[in-house]
Amino acid sequence: MSENKQPESASNAQFIRADFLKHEKEYAEKRLALEFKAAGYLLTAHGAGLVGCLAVLKDYASTPQLKGVGLFVACFGTGFILACIAFLSMQIHHSQVMSIFLDGAPKTDPKWMVYKAHAPLVLSGFVLIGAVIGLIFKFIAL
Repeated sequence: MSENKQPESASNAQFIRADFLKHEKEYAEKRLALEFKAAGYLLTAHGAGLVGCLAVLKDYASTPQLKGVGLFVACFGTGFILACIAFLSMQIHHSQVMSIFLDGAPKTDPKWMVYKAHAPLVLSGFVLIGAVIGLIFKFIAL
């Protein structure tokens, strides 16, 4: 009778572990999808800002309020590049996280995986905030 108890408890533990891993994988997929959306939104925002700045460059010589628009071109361009890097690092982060569920333990420190994936995203967000604040102060008198 005790022989039957051990395999039953072992299979129960395996079932609990499999159920736990299933929920962890679902959570990771939802979290990574959210991060991809953030990178996509930053790409869109910086791209729109860059296109807007480039569109007003045609009136640059005749409109004195547009002096200094090069700073915003640089901000939106830098932010766009950072958002591209963030998207690529999210792809790498996604494959590393999903490989944990296939291979077991991560090959690198999980903290560094997250830092490397999120640093360009955060920097791109800060550049966007800085550019918007700069635009507000530049054109507040109009």
